[in-house]
Parts: sequence; C-alpha cells; structure tokens
Amino acid sequence: MDEGVQHKRVEAMRSLVLRILERHLSSAQLPVRQLSMQYWEITDVLVSFNLKTAICCYRVTARDKEEPIKPFQIRKIIKESTAYLNMVVNQELDQARGRGMGRPRGINLKFVSGAATDRLMGMLEADVSQSEENDDK
Repeated sequence: MDEGVQHKRVEAMRSLVLRILERHLSSAQLPVRQLSMQYWEITDVLVSFNLKTAICCYRVTARDKEEPIKPFQIRKIIKESTAYLNMVVNQELDQARGRGMGRPRGINLKFVSGAATDRLMGMLEADVSQSEENDDK
C-alpha cells in the first residue's frame, strides 16, 4: 500500500477518534461526572500506522469549586474509564463502517498524561538537536 495513502488514513482516524471522544465527553450521559470536558481535555491523538492503537494525550484542566477534586483523582477516573471510552469509540467506528466508511474493526485506546508526553517530546527534541549539532561539527 502507498505510504501517502496510509498517512491520510492515519490522519483521518486521528480526527475521527478525537471528534467521537470530544462529542461524547461533552454530553450529559457520562457514567462519572468527572469524565466531563469540564475537568480534562484531550490535547492530541496519536494513531499507529496500522490503525489498531491510538494514544490519547490529555491534560487536567479544572477543579470543581463545590467539591474539591485533585488532578490525580481525574487521572485515576480516566484510567478506570479506559474500557468504557474504548467501547464508545469502537461502537461509533462500527456505525461509521456500516455507512461504508471502510474503517478497521476496532481500535485500542490508551490515555496518557499530556504533561508526561510533553516532557518526553521535549527530551527527544533536545536529543535530536544535540545530535544534529554534533553532526555539524
């Protein structure tokens, strides 16, 4: 398969997963109130080249003033809700496939804290920059 076509599929899947999650997390029908976009946001979705796995980077955005909630509590709720969010996304993907949108059977979602991902990406960028500088010498 052409690599350019696969890159377009990866980007289409990324956009679709992001839209599904944002739409669902903005609704009032959530099993846990803290799953709401009021408490956290998805900052990026990274989809594997084979379209079988997606890593959703998120950051905690707010605390409830009436009922204090800490970032670690939100992270725990997200971790415990991974199976639920996988089910929601895969049901939507199944419906899209039924409408002739040629999507894979399912995708495995993983959620990671955006802060940790940002630190890792910063370290990788610094390492690449340092490596390029050393190559120029």
